[in-house]
Amino acid sequence: MPSAEPKHDGHRARPSFAGRSTSLGKSQAPSPKRRANRSLPLAVDAASSRRSASTGQPRCRRECCAPRDAPRQRPGRGASLHSDSSLVRGAGPRLAATSRRRPSESDAAPQQTPRHAAQPPPPQEILPQATSQGRSGTLFAFAVAAFVLLCSGAISAYYVWYSHEEFARQHTARSSLVAQLPQTTTTELQAPLLVAPQAPPVAELTTEATTSRREMYFGTPLGRRRALKLRPEEEATPELASRRRRCLTRFCQERSDAVLSALNWTVDPCADFEAFTCSRRQQAPPADALLAEQLERELYLSLSSKLKPEVWRVEGLLEECLRSPLPQASRLQLRALLRDLGLYGWPFRADTQSRGDVWKAAALLFRHLALAPLMGVAVAPHPRNASQPLVALDEPQLLAQESHALDAAFKQYTPGRYVELAERVGDFSSRLSQIVTGRRAARLSTLRSHASFAPFLALAVGDLVRLQERTPLLVRCERFARALKALLHATRNRDLLNYLGYRALVHVSPLLTEEARPLSAVRMLQITGRRRYGWPRWRRCVRLAERAAPELMAYALARAAQLDRLAGLRLARDLAAAVNESLGAFGWLADADRRNARTLLAALDVQVCLKAAPL
Repeated sequence: MPSAEPKHDGHRARPSFAGRSTSLGKSQAPSPKRRANRSLPLAVDAASSRRSASTGQPRCRRECCAPRDAPRQRPGRGASLHSDSSLVRGAGPRLAATSRRRPSESDAAPQQTPRHAAQPPPPQEILPQATSQGRSGTLFAFAVAAFVLLCSGAISAYYVWYSHEEFARQHTARSSLVAQLPQTTTTELQAPLLVAPQAPPVAELTTEATTSRREMYFGTPLGRRRALKLRPEEEATPELASRRRRCLTRFCQERSDAVLSALNWTVDPCADFEAFTCSRRQQAPPADALLAEQLERELYLSLSSKLKPEVWRVEGLLEECLRSPLPQASRLQLRALLRDLGLYGWPFRADTQSRGDVWKAAALLFRHLALAPLMGVAVAPHPRNASQPLVALDEPQLLAQESHALDAAFKQYTPGRYVELAERVGDFSSRLSQIVTGRRAARLSTLRSHASFAPFLALAVGDLVRLQERTPLLVRCERFARALKALLHATRNRDLLNYLGYRALVHVSPLLTEEARPLSAVRMLQITGRRRYGWPRWRRCVRLAERAAPELMAYALARAAQLDRLAGLRLARDLAAAVNESLGAFGWLADADRRNARTLLAALDVQVCLKAAPL
């Protein structure tokens, strides 16, 4: 029976053999070798070969029709799939057209890929790409490691260089000290060198070199930390012993400040050491200080006992002050006070406040505490028209320059860094004290000439005086007013607010706990004029009560206290002697007038009389 397969005449292309390759689909999985050669055609069966031979047609020499055992010729690189001219002539024009394909098309498979055949493997260009990525990652890791090593080497080199510089500096200092020794010591050391052998000098030089190396080591940062941890038996040099005995506690620092304040720095200690250390202690307190202390004691004892109903308000005020507040309650009360003064959040680190906030805080300090830290303000009658009030501007009330009190204030009430804030406030305080001259030259002006102070005056005395552009101002020191404008313009708002908060804290420090003792010492120095570190609380309370209610304290003093008349006479005589001595400093006074004034003062009889209390 003839085969159903159509005959291949050799001139037209053989149909695809995809249908014959279905036996390779699901039943058998192609091997890698067969997958690589799946584009090759299947072998032609024997019946079709004999049929083509019997018909007399020329045998097809295409690669798909060639026997499996026949040798095949592999096309060269860049050539077409069928480059033989004999094959082209035998295959016909269609095959010749196929052979004239482009080189890019000739490399593709001539047959259609089976439907169920496996996907071709990835091209071989992926492997070089992955290799290049691995090489780039290795190079990046190597570069990072080299950078880290270079950084560590640079840090080590800098530390070695710094240590070398420290050693060189210590060696230079040691050499300069040795060169500055007296000549007598050098002469004593030269005598044994001529007679004695060289062993003792070598030992001395070795000891000196060892000591210098030890001092050079302890001069470095690591050596300083090591010196603080040394035990007493290891302290071989006086310098290390002094470092070990350095005052580091708070109590020690406070007492050392008190000792330093007791020294008389106007005397040269090399000339007279006794006067330098003991002259202030040998001087008797002035008469007014003794009288004030006696008055304080008498008033305190009288107010502590049962008094008449006229002075019970003063007694209640003193009892409130004598109560020792708890630390937590004191902090809460202080925070509430700062909020009422417009200083909530003190101390300030960020410069977010405006100049209006500064003037508001200064005005509230003046109204609530009668404190004028930036500028003194008062309402006085007009010198030409007594019925018309005017505003007088004066220099502020300054504190003594006590750096330890400034540091203690910011350290106690600042949770973080306080050194920078304290330095800024101290700098502003020193510059403010430089422009305060004390030389008054009163001058009438208007508010229009000092418009920069208008917000402060409106908040401070706006309810007492109607302020306009033509409102008269009595400027007691025009030079200070101009210098204050320039100083405030060059200072940040946060520094001004921190200064105002510090002044408020010092003003109420006698009422605070013992933690504010340095501040209370500054406040009592301002009130009494006496420098003393440890003021008893009852003395501080008496002074503050007298400042808060002077009329009531004067009434209580007149009703209860019995003063020593001899102390009053002593005070009056001291005042007369001081005035007599000060006459020599009046250069504008003529010699004849000066002699007459001294004669009158010598003949003056001072009497102290106290009105007896009614029975």
